[in-house]
Amino acid sequence: MSVLWYVLVFVLVMWTAITTASDVEESPHSKHVDDDVVLKELVYEMRQTLKFQASRIDSLEKRLTASERRVNLLLDERQHREILFEKLTSRLTKLESECDPIKSRLILPKDNATAKISQREGENVKSRTERLLAAPTSTSLPSSMIAFHAYMSSTLKSPGGNQILKFDVVKKNAGNGYHPATGVFIAPESGQLISKEIKHLFYTMSVLWYVLVFVLVMWTAITTASSAGESLHSENVDDDVVLKELVYEMRQTLKLQASRIDSLEKRLTVSERRVNLLLDERQHREILFEKLTSRLTKLESECDPIKSRLILQQDNASAEISQRKRGNVKSRQERLLAVPTSTSLPSSMIAFHAYMSSTLKSPGGNQILKFDVVKTNAGNGYHPSTGVFIAPESGLYVFSWTLRVRNNADHASELVVNNDVYDILYMYAHTHDGHVTGIIVADVQSGDDVYVRIKAACSNHGDVWSDVCGHSSFKGWKIF
Repeated sequence: MSVLWYVLVFVLVMWTAITTASDVEESPHSKHVDDDVVLKELVYEMRQTLKFQASRIDSLEKRLTASERRVNLLLDERQHREILFEKLTSRLTKLESECDPIKSRLILPKDNATAKISQREGENVKSRTERLLAAPTSTSLPSSMIAFHAYMSSTLKSPGGNQILKFDVVKKNAGNGYHPATGVFIAPESGQLISKEIKHLFYTMSVLWYVLVFVLVMWTAITTASSAGESLHSENVDDDVVLKELVYEMRQTLKLQASRIDSLEKRLTVSERRVNLLLDERQHREILFEKLTSRLTKLESECDPIKSRLILQQDNASAEISQRKRGNVKSRQERLLAVPTSTSLPSSMIAFHAYMSSTLKSPGGNQILKFDVVKTNAGNGYHPSTGVFIAPESGLYVFSWTLRVRNNADHASELVVNNDVYDILYMYAHTHDGHVTGIIVADVQSGDDVYVRIKAACSNHGDVWSDVCGHSSFKGWKIF
């Protein structure tokens, strides 16, 4: 229908031009008036056609943008659902593999279980207390440990609304849950957690092109009208040339716009078809996900009572054997839930907290900050005289530092582990008081140095404040 409209407009313009030419030959005296009317009609028709085509192109571009955005959202949603589906399937398989042996074990009579336990009474094994209190021999982190720390390698120029920030330099990624390519942390297990393309450019260029064509047409029409008033004898030849140029320009413009509209319509059709396919796929996956969730819920409801019954049977059998061997003793539950009499912290606890006793005047680049007032120093790893924490043990640590500046001062600080910069903070206080806090997770080896210093390559002016109204502080603790 769009092509037919353009052909109809072109035929109308051609018919108008031919009629005007024949009228000029038949009535030379009225040619000036007739040509003026034809040019006005021609300019009007071109203006209407340009407006219609510009509106059509703008509408198609908006629909195409919305459709492509929806395709991207559906693709992201599909990827997320695939991850959830894999996790749910893995959990279901694991639960089935755990429940089947338990069901088989429950079939055995209680006497058989008691006999097997009694048979093991004479064996030389560690007592339950020794096994519970035995220190682990491995120094590696537990496989279930989940922690990550990442930062941007460079400045992000003018991010837009709803843009996901990508922190591409990964310092720690225990559990492999953080993905620097997308900036998304996908939780490996349950727990608590501590583009928009510039498409207006093409639209602006299209509008400028239409305005240029319109100005060219207007300039041609005005030049033709002025030439007709100055030279009536050469008007026939001049008007013919003008009309031919005008028709040629119209033809080229119509071809370009028709091609643009056809391209947009094809792309829109493909994008809408893809949206429909993704919607159908999402509906199908939702049905599968609901079935899988229902099956998992049912299996959990069946498996939990079985596990409880098995534990109860084992506890009862162990209680009977212990009673025959030692007489009346506390039940297993009482021994497990007994409150320890000592309130002192474990000797392996490592944590520290310190702050500056007074304001530090104009610190320079690479200067290590000394937090001389120590409030906590379990493990004696922090040294206030140097401002350095020397790790007593290897493990996973959390470190945090806070700097306070005011009165038009600005400072950049960095947390360093053995000359390896883990994170950088910048604070600028314009006539007001302000503070900034950073926190990182780091895998630290025994004997490593951890400290806070002023960033050398940045603008540093003014003092680092610490007084009764607010402290600049440094703290850290071992979590595993």
